Amino acid sequence: MTDVRDALKWSREELPSTKLNCPGLKIDGDRVVAVGWSAGRTLAMSLGFTPQLCGIKPPEAILAFYCPSNYDDDPNLTDDDYDLIESFTSYIPPLNNGEPGSFRVSLTDPRWRIILVHMNLKAQWLPILISGLPSRKKLATHPTKDPKTFKSLPMPSKEQIASISPYAQIRFGKYRTPTYLVHGTDDDLVPCEQSRVTIDALRKIGAECGIAIPVGAKHFFDMFPSEDPIGTGVEAVREGYEFLLTRFGS
Repeated sequence: MTDVRDALKWSREELPSTKLNCPGLKIDGDRVVAVGWSAGRTLAMSLGFTPQLCGIKPPEAILAFYCPSNYDDDPNLTDDDYDLIESFTSYIPPLNNGEPGSFRVSLTDPRWRIILVHMNLKAQWLPILISGLPSRKKLATHPTKDPKTFKSLPMPSKEQIASISPYAQIRFGKYRTPTYLVHGTDDDLVPCEQSRVTIDALRKIGAECGIAIPVGAKHFFDMFPSEDPIGTGVEAVREGYEFLLTRFGS
């Protein structure tokens, strides 16, 4: 969140005066938008309330795809087992169709297990977002040296949760940035109801906002055809970008 806030400041203050290799292209630091997908949506929406803390103007608009935005929501717990420490101490990128480094969502990939199981289904998003994962050094010096110790970290305080929750910041009146959310009805990682509730909160405070909910679309529906089996996602994406363009009269 600090990194993207710094990037916003750079985009507004330094990028417009940076020498570019594209003649005729002019950068306007007063016309900046943020777009984010999944975990990137978390970062994009953080720009609705974190820049003001440092005297930076928030983006002119935010377009965000399928990600949690209400951290007060009840978690969906599971008893699935997994090796958390392996996920970040012994990681080897998996092969996909024989090509290293290919994008693949799979529980066989230790890094994806952090997201799909530990952070989502074990309700460990919040301790990790706020406090991070333990280092190998910390694990080595822990009295039990048991990785399972870190699989059920204590929940942060309500104040800490609110500090990173777009929904909470909207209710506090600290997030008023024009925002458009896109979230499929069949998202199997993040319930689309989170986006509905967030947009309702923006409407209640009179903020400019919009939402598209493609029917039958799953998580990553705009990346893989199999995630959008009836083809409703294309129009939803178009509506999102039109929301950004109309902010600038084009």
